[in-house]
Amino acid sequence: MDRVLNPTSNVLITGATGFIGGEILQRLEEHTQGTIWSLVRPRNNRDVASRLAERYQRSGLSRLPASHVQAVAGDVTQPDWNLAADDLEAITRDVDFIIHCAADTSFAPNHDTRETNVAGVQHLIGLASSAAGVR
Repeated sequence: MDRVLNPTSNVLITGATGFIGGEILQRLEEHTQGTIWSLVRPRNNRDVASRLAERYQRSGLSRLPASHVQAVAGDVTQPDWNLAADDLEAITRDVDFIIHCAADTSFAPNHDTRETNVAGVQHLIGLASSAAGVR
């Protein structure tokens, strides 16, 4: 049976600090009251919730992410996306959908995008296969 997003769906999204992922996250907030985990890579000693809030500001929003959106620290280039043990447990137990928008789009000739774009998908498959509710 095919599953569709519903008002109680729990979603894990990557890439929400980027342009496309950020817009998708904002639309998800409107369509589900389930938990939305937003995987955010820690960067420059800034907490992940602040990075996500800044993404909302770049969209011209004067509000913070909704209370059912949780910024979780992680890195798609690492196994299990380097999630903290409690986040990994909750996500693999409760997630219904994974939306993977994280990508490295650098066109610099000396920049290797394989880690994010290839290894990230490989780690996604491993994570999704251990999640009880993801089909």
